[in-house]
Amino acid sequence: MQSFLTDFIDCVNAFQRHPQCTQKYCKRVRKGKVICRFGFPIKLKNISKFECLYDDDENLIDVKFLPAINDRWMNKHIPEHLLTWRANTDASMITSAVAILF
Repeated sequence: MQSFLTDFIDCVNAFQRHPQCTQKYCKRVRKGKVICRFGFPIKLKNISKFECLYDDDENLIDVKFLPAINDRWMNKHIPEHLLTWRANTDASMITSAVAILF
């Protein structure tokens, strides 16, 4: 079990941690500000929550899952995928039929 945990930690740090932002890799100028094109660093959040988006008539359009975040440089991932693929992945929860279709 210890070797599995060590392997997982090594994979997370090698593949899922956002590297130092550089001009060549991810720094971009948007509206006069230099930002990371991947949105790092991510704002820390203590709790997970769902955010509902409605149209002007108050009909539900979409639901987003916003997970708790305790590391502002870590990409969202699924441990089983990471250990199988052994490369960078990005995971988001499917929360609507529209997301499945497109």
